[in-house]
Amino acid sequence: MIAQGGTEIVLISGSAGVGKTALANQVAALAASRALCAAGKPDQYRRDVPYATIAQALQSLTEGVPGLAIHLDLPPRFSVDDPKRAQVLLRCAQEIITNTVRHAGARNLWLRFERNGEKQMAIHARDDGRGVAHLKPGNGLAGMRERLAQYGGRLDIVTGKDQGFALDAWLPLEGAA
Repeated sequence: MIAQGGTEIVLISGSAGVGKTALANQVAALAASRALCAAGKPDQYRRDVPYATIAQALQSLTEGVPGLAIHLDLPPRFSVDDPKRAQVLLRCAQEIITNTVRHAGARNLWLRFERNGEKQMAIHARDDGRGVAHLKPGNGLAGMRERLAQYGGRLDIVTGKDQGFALDAWLPLEGAA
């Protein structure tokens, strides 16, 4: 959920028949007027993965952002086995979208997720906003960099006055945290 004043991600998991869908629907209904909610179910072919369809969450996250057309490009059968790494990817996407809306003055955001082999996920983002001559990273970008670094990932940012903003993030999908 993206709530006013902060970002929260809620993962609801459990055995079949315990009411996860009903709970998710209640949370979405309660938060509908003040938050964006994304929901998805496990990949039907990988029942051992609690939330394999991160694609559903990303698609919901990118739909209907006021004043910004988001062009989302996801690999086929996009999934991330580790829920903590999936959360890092979602938080990065949220931060990219938030920064684009708040600071870029952009009409378009291109957001592409790419799996590099089986061991790394890349996020490539660029916008058609105004860019800046000298980037002063705030808490959001610093937090993104820290979350990625916790798993051995990295963040590269390129911007220039009147050249928009481009960001590339890499997250290893396995290894020590």
